[in-house]
Amino acid sequence: MNKTPAGGACTGSFCGEAGPCGSVTVNGTIDGMQVHLNFVSIAQIPQVGPIVDSHFDGYLTMRGTLTGTIAIDPPNLPAGNPAVVTYHSE
Repeated sequence: MNKTPAGGACTGSFCGEAGPCGSVTVNGTIDGMQVHLNFVSIAQIPQVGPIVDSHFDGYLTMRGTLTGTIAIDPPNLPAGNPAVVTYHSE
């Protein structure tokens, strides 16, 4: 994901391994070690898709690592929602 700060939000683009590609806007809050992020994404390639809202709730486990859960709002709700995830900064 490429990211660019825009006010209180971060905007960028994404591409899945087998597609799709699109744009995403992220905003949220940090309270101590707790991190709450809101994602609004929309696929652009190979075709324009619906707006997908998702939410991450977690915490910093070490420098550059976030661990928590991510949930996608209906009607984009997948089986097993929410999912446990870990993000690493490069």
